[in-house]
Amino acid sequence: MLGIKDLLLTPVYLFIIYIIAFIYRSKFVKNKEDKKYFLPALSLKIIGAIFLGIIYQFYYSGGGDTTNYFNDISVIYEAFFKDPQIALKLIAYNNKDLKLELVPYISNMVFDGDAPSFFVVRIGAILSLFSFGTYTIISIGFAVISFICLWCFYQATTSLYPNHRKEFAISIFFIPSVFFLGDPDL
Repeated sequence: MLGIKDLLLTPVYLFIIYIIAFIYRSKFVKNKEDKKYFLPALSLKIIGAIFLGIIYQFYYSGGGDTTNYFNDISVIYEAFFKDPQIALKLIAYNNKDLKLELVPYISNMVFDGDAPSFFVVRIGAILSLFSFGTYTIISIGFAVISFICLWCFYQATTSLYPNHRKEFAISIFFIPSVFFLGDPDL
């Protein structure tokens, strides 16, 4: 699951993500109090995603749903290099119309029959194309997507109740179960 590519590429991707985050924060986050929550909240999401992977790799000996998601994502990622059309069919696959050409791939997947879980696999497969199939970067991608959604939720709630920014920030970003277990199981 975690390998040398993760160690080499993760700092590069984090550098890029933080450059984008600094630019976004300076241009679009106007409230002074919101600015102070933006980067710490993003950082906690990313740290939570990385540590979840480390825990599953070393404590659970590479087992569990996280590993199964990554293995399913890897099946589609590898298919992109063998036959991109097959990979696209796998991303669009639903368990109601199994095509013979997909059987060798689907037979190696765990979540093919579970639509909500397979949606996570689909997103992860798309992220894998931009991350060279590395676990950590895919996980960080999910953390960033999750953070964007949480940030939108925070913005919506603070627009309704502007005097409670701190309370919303704590409850939306800084409770351990939110930043550590709030990502999909990848």
